[in-house]
Amino acid sequence: MKHSISVCELVAKTAADRPQEPAVTVRGFTAADEITWSALVAESGERAKVYRRNGLRAGDVVAVALPSGVGHVVATLALWEVGATVLPVDHRWPAAVRSNITGRYSRGWVVEGDDLGLSAAHRREVPTPIPADGLPRSVSLSGGTTGISKLVIRNRPWAYTESGPLSPAEQERGLGYGQTQIVGLPLYHAGFGALYHGLALGHRIVIPGNASPKLFLELLESERVQVMRTVPAQMGTLLTASGMDRRRFSSLELVVHTASRCPEPVKRGWLELIEPARVYEEYGSVERIGTLSIRGDEWLEHPGSVGRPIHCSARILDECRREVPAGTAGELFMTDENAAQPAYLGVGPELAEAAGHFSVGDLAWMDAEGYVSLIGRKDDAINVGGVKVFPRDVERVLERHSAVRDVRIRALPDPALGEVVYAEVSLYDGDPEQVRAELMRGCRAELSRAQTPRIIDIVADVRRTASGKLRRRD
Repeated sequence: MKHSISVCELVAKTAADRPQEPAVTVRGFTAADEITWSALVAESGERAKVYRRNGLRAGDVVAVALPSGVGHVVATLALWEVGATVLPVDHRWPAAVRSNITGRYSRGWVVEGDDLGLSAAHRREVPTPIPADGLPRSVSLSGGTTGISKLVIRNRPWAYTESGPLSPAEQERGLGYGQTQIVGLPLYHAGFGALYHGLALGHRIVIPGNASPKLFLELLESERVQVMRTVPAQMGTLLTASGMDRRRFSSLELVVHTASRCPEPVKRGWLELIEPARVYEEYGSVERIGTLSIRGDEWLEHPGSVGRPIHCSARILDECRREVPAGTAGELFMTDENAAQPAYLGVGPELAEAAGHFSVGDLAWMDAEGYVSLIGRKDDAINVGGVKVFPRDVERVLERHSAVRDVRIRALPDPALGEVVYAEVSLYDGDPEQVRAELMRGCRAELSRAQTPRIIDIVADVRRTASGKLRRRD
């Protein structure tokens, strides 16, 4: 695919058309920060000159260790103007994580601090498969569910064809140019793509100054937010905090949620608050091998599905790599025009491959209409005396209880069976012992003996990654 216009050029174009309009707004309860389109172009341009003087060149990799805010945007656009590859990381990263990550690329460049300063962690030259073609590129940090970080190089630069950054599929959903988008997800995970694609579309970006659901809901109303990308954990929190008041969500034209399964009560709650045709669920991966999508009204007809392929191909294969009939479980393989084995900074695993289709290890089944429902990850299966138990099957039963806010299922070692099912449950309200007893009765009524949790612990919060995915291993 030939690219003709970069995200930096699109930002400059918007700045020329709407110079004094706000590009990025950060609001808290008492403090605010804002930058206009013209100031954003000017400040990132000056910062790019500083980075060049410091020795940064096209093709270099730079970790951006900054909190969500105006500084993150200025630094990222400046790095892209130089032609560098941006690796967004949590600015609170501990020393061991910092050393592990910066050791995988030349000089170990890092931007951090209020002054957006650029420093090098070492002097070594480390070969990477990133072309020094001057195009803006990025790397995604993956592996948060296991705690092992993989640095996956995005298989496309942040540049677009002459038709522009808005695809026909996005336009059909309600995504457009010049909208107001709230970005409340971390910029070192799902928030990164939402924010910078939004800037390419000329969106005004609103960033909450803290993680308060009250603040998020106030911003939805006061800033008349039209576009929102979210994850199920955030959806559940906002649903509770909103008191099911539809007025809080009235300006929204498009809601897209990703990252992990959405508990059915949470999903149905959002579809009561917002017109179902405006709510989309997406399934994908940082390896970018394809995307499944389902609209809210489709989901009501196919509850539990994560959708059908969007401009890609999906197949369900058995262990011998043969396609299975509709309704039969197997491994999900996908491909699109850009799909390939992922490239990494440092080492990383090859994906399972069959006839040009790739798998990240998810098990699923597909119905006769092509809608895919996930069962779980191959490596998440719990081996209970030789019987495979998939956490999702147990989680679905537990999360139906009205008092349950979130659930995590994982394996617990057992001397007799090898492993047994262990459940951690957080609650909205209710007496913990009473809820625990009710949950255990429900599991015994609906699940097999192997699937029934040996222990159900009531906890304040289950462990999730910053992107909202469950951590299956501590």
